[in-house]
Amino acid sequence: MKAFSILLVVACAGCHILGRTDRLVIDHAAQAAPSPSDDDDRLPVRGHRIVSGSGTVIAYRAWSPGSLLAIDDEHFEKLTLFLPDAPPASAVEYQVGGPSGIVLEYTVGGSAWPKHACFGSARSGTLHLRPGWFGRLDVDVQFEPQLQSVIRLRSCPSEVVHRSFSAVHGSTSSLTPWLGSPGPHAYSETYP
Repeated sequence: MKAFSILLVVACAGCHILGRTDRLVIDHAAQAAPSPSDDDDRLPVRGHRIVSGSGTVIAYRAWSPGSLLAIDDEHFEKLTLFLPDAPPASAVEYQVGGPSGIVLEYTVGGSAWPKHACFGSARSGTLHLRPGWFGRLDVDVQFEPQLQSVIRLRSCPSEVVHRSFSAVHGSTSSLTPWLGSPGPHAYSETYP
């Protein structure tokens, strides 16, 4: 019985340390318009909502379960790029913002405390896209976000963010609140 108890604790600890990262490219999509019913809890995540449209959306979602010995210390990161056109057929580099029409939204914070998250758009940055194997899109983005918090007393870091990943194709019909559809509460958009 003692061996079974130890195995159960180790298995539970192993499940808790696993995080999750989702990387999607969605054709015929756009950024959702803000909802008038959004409260302060939803403000940090509403820029990452995706709807059907005429452009392309690249979504990066990362979640960490936090420490095994702590409660409510889960952490999330959302990076969403809204491109006005279809994904490129060959390698291309864009400047984020300005004449490219690319919008970059970024949010980082505690999943249990969405109102405390830091969120905003990119001040400047570069985006490299290259078609990858098996229909994937290779993404390399480096940017400096202009972050703010609903909690005015909280300072948000101003540092360069770099992410490099391979995104798989998805559709707006398969989105969950974690990936980009509106959820019943902000928590459904900060937890996978």
